[in-house]
Amino acid sequence: MRTFNLSFAAFVAGALLTACSPNAGTTQTQPEETKLIEGKDITPGPTQHETLTSDQTARITALQRTFSEVDNTSLEKWIDDFKRDQDPEREIKIWENMAQAYQAYCGNHSLTLQQKQDVMQVLNARSGSSEEETLKHLNLHVLNVSDAKEIMSLCKAKAMPIEVRVAK
Repeated sequence: MRTFNLSFAAFVAGALLTACSPNAGTTQTQPEETKLIEGKDITPGPTQHETLTSDQTARITALQRTFSEVDNTSLEKWIDDFKRDQDPEREIKIWENMAQAYQAYCGNHSLTLQQKQDVMQVLNARSGSSEEETLKHLNLHVLNVSDAKEIMSLCKAKAMPIEVRVAK
């Protein structure tokens, strides 16, 4: 979901992704490699889940409200994008960690919209890659590296690269 619904994706140069391919004779996938690719090069996959639980929908609603200032994607699109995830619960938890860090940082600083967009860029990149990798690929407009490090220090979850199925 992190790749598909972000109107602020223009602020993110790319995302660290794990490319997967099916194991021979199974429906499981194994990571083949992790690499940086441009978000614009990813096409949303098909719907994986016709419905989400009421708890998941409520949590997505809270996430959409949290990020509405920096992401004008409709709630319906947020929900649709999570339905496309192989594991929506995993992605919701990633976004909840991002929301916690976003609220903590923005709540302690008086920020302009552009600064908040930089905060979101940092969190989006950090959700899928290490702090070191995130710093290499940021394209901050207002904030600086020191700010980015402070923002990343608020991230409690480990980085979880986005899994992408590569058509062969």
